[in-house]
Amino acid sequence: MAGSFRMSTKSLEQTIQERYKAADDYVSQKRDIWAELENIFLGVVKDELSSKSSSKVFDHRVSTFILESEARVMASLGSGKAKPIDRDDELTSLLMNMKLEKYIQPNATSQFPLLLKHRIMHRNSKIYGTSFALCDWVVKRNGYTGPDLWLLPIRDVFPQVGAISLSDSDYIIIRTWQPASFFKSLDKKDGWINLPEVMAYIQDKSGNKHQRDDDAKSERERGKDDTPSKADGYFEVLTMYERDRWVDYIPSATSGKKTTGGIVFRDRKNPNKDGELPVVCKYGIPMDTDFFGLSDTERGKTLQLTINSAWNMALDSAKFSLFPPALFNADTIIKSTIRKVPGANWLARGNLDNAYKSVSINPQGAQTHQYLYNTANAALMNLFSTSDTSVSKEIDSTLGKTPQALKMQEIRGNSKDAFDRFYVDLYLQDVYRKFINMEAKRQSGKVNISMIKGEAEKMVFKYPEMAEMYDAETGNISIPKNKTGSITWDFEIVPGSSYATDKKTQQDNLLFLFELLMKYGQTLLPIIEQKEGTEIRFTKLLQSIAGDNVDKIDEFIVPAEKNVERDMAQAQQDEADFAAQSQELMDFVESLEVGNTPQNYGTEPIGNQAVTGNGAPMA
Repeated sequence: MAGSFRMSTKSLEQTIQERYKAADDYVSQKRDIWAELENIFLGVVKDELSSKSSSKVFDHRVSTFILESEARVMASLGSGKAKPIDRDDELTSLLMNMKLEKYIQPNATSQFPLLLKHRIMHRNSKIYGTSFALCDWVVKRNGYTGPDLWLLPIRDVFPQVGAISLSDSDYIIIRTWQPASFFKSLDKKDGWINLPEVMAYIQDKSGNKHQRDDDAKSERERGKDDTPSKADGYFEVLTMYERDRWVDYIPSATSGKKTTGGIVFRDRKNPNKDGELPVVCKYGIPMDTDFFGLSDTERGKTLQLTINSAWNMALDSAKFSLFPPALFNADTIIKSTIRKVPGANWLARGNLDNAYKSVSINPQGAQTHQYLYNTANAALMNLFSTSDTSVSKEIDSTLGKTPQALKMQEIRGNSKDAFDRFYVDLYLQDVYRKFINMEAKRQSGKVNISMIKGEAEKMVFKYPEMAEMYDAETGNISIPKNKTGSITWDFEIVPGSSYATDKKTQQDNLLFLFELLMKYGQTLLPIIEQKEGTEIRFTKLLQSIAGDNVDKIDEFIVPAEKNVERDMAQAQQDEADFAAQSQELMDFVESLEVGNTPQNYGTEPIGNQAVTGNGAPMA
C-alpha cells in the first residue's frame, strides 16, 4: 500500500518475517497432500496394501489422463488481439500484436520455451489444484530486453493468509534461490542496498538451499545428496510483492559471528506502475475456501490407489498360483536339498508317496481382481470424462459401445476439455495482458522485428506511416517506443485457440467446403468477393485437404485486408503506365525543341478523314 512504502527498514523486516511465518504455517498443512499427489503422478507406490505387496506395480492411469489433457488443451501458444483501452487505432494495435507474436513470445524463454512453460503450468494445476508463475522484466545477453515468465514451485509460493485468490490478495511472498554470482553482480545504481552486508553474508558459504527440511522439498528432490561446494550453492531470497512495492530480503542472515533477522537488499516501487501483483496462476478447479484449489489428481487419488492395490494383490495371487505353497514330510525329504526352481532334484528317503504335497489355490482371487480393476477403472474414467474399449457395459452402463453411446462419451469428453480450456484461456489472457503492458511501460528503445521482405512491404503499402520504420535492405521493421508506449492495454484471447486441432474433422469440413464450391462456386464466389471482400485460393485448399496443414484457414480464405498483394500489383501497374505516358510526353517535348514533330502526333481519324491537333481537316 502507499503508506507501507514509507515504513522504516526495521519495521519492514519485521513485517516480512511475520507475513512469511503466517504463510509458512498455512502452507505446511498442504505439503503432505502435495507429496501424496506427486507420488501419484510420478508412480511411487505408497498405499498401504501395495506397500505390503512384493510386486510394487503402479498403473499410471491418472498421470496418463493428465498428459493427454495437456497435449489436447495446451497444444499451442494461443492467439488473440492486443487492444488499447483508451483509443481505437488499428495501426497501434497491429504494432503491439507484432511485438507480442514476433518479439516477446519467441524470446520469453527463461527456464524453458514459452509453450513448454504453458504446458507445465497446465500439468501442475492438474496435480496441485493451482500453479503459479512470475511475470517480470529481463535483460538477456542475446540482446532481448522485455517481459518473461518464470515457473514457481508450489512450495515456494506463500500467499496472504485469508485470501482466496491472487485477485483477492494485497501481497504475496515468493521464495527464490540465487547463486553467489547473482549477489556479486548487484550494483548500487540499480537500486540495490546493503550490499556490504550481503557480501559478508555469502562470503565462503555454500548456500542454504540444500539445508531445507524434507517437507520443503518435492518428492523428486527428497533423499538426494545435494550439498554443494563452497561459493557454489544457492541462497534463499524472499521477495514480498505488494501492489505498489516490491521488497527483496535475505532471511536469517549470518555475517561473521553476528546473526541478524535478515537483510533487505532492495526496496522499490512497483516498476510496472499497474497496481497489480506480478504473479499469474493457472487454475485446476478453483475453490472459494482454498487459495490452492482442488486438482483432478486429488479427486482421483483413492481410485488410483484402488487400481494399484488390485494389481499388486492379483500379481501376488498369480505368484501363488504359479508357485503354490507345498507341504514337505520332514522325515522323508532331506531339507538341505529343497529348492523351488525348475529342474530341481530333491533327496528323499523311505516312502515317497508321502514326501510332498502341493496346496491348491482358489482362483476366486484372480476373478475378483478383474472385476475390481474394471470397476475402479470405469469410475476413474467417469471422473475424467473419458473412456476406452476395455470396460464393458456390464461394468458401467455409461460406457456402452454402440455408436450412440460412443457419441455421448465424446460429448462428455469435449465438455471436460471445454472446462479445462476456460481456465487455460483465463491464464493465457492474464499472461499476455501483463506482457504487453510491461512492454508498453518499460521498454526504453526501439524494438527491431525481423520479417519476410515481401510481407513487410505489403504492410508498409497498407499503412504508409510505417515507411519510416521499414528498412528496405533487410526487410526489418523497427518500432519506436512512442508508437505503443504510454498506453494501457487489454488482451482479448480467442477462446480455445490453444486447443489441439482435430485433423480428421477439419479435413472432412474442408472436403465439404470444396464440394460446395465445385457445385455452387460460379454463383457464390462473385457474391462473396463483392460483399465480403474475400477470395478462395483453391490450390491451398487442395493442399490442406491432401496434407496435414488443415488448421491454416487463413491461407486459402483470404479476407479483404489480406488482398494487399493484388492491390500492390495494380498500383505497380498504374505506376508503370504513368511512367510510360510521362516518358512519351517528354519525348514529344524534346522533339519540339529540335523542330522534328512526329508525323502522327495529334492526329486521329474522324470518319474517313484525319484532323490535325487543332481540329482542322487535313488536305
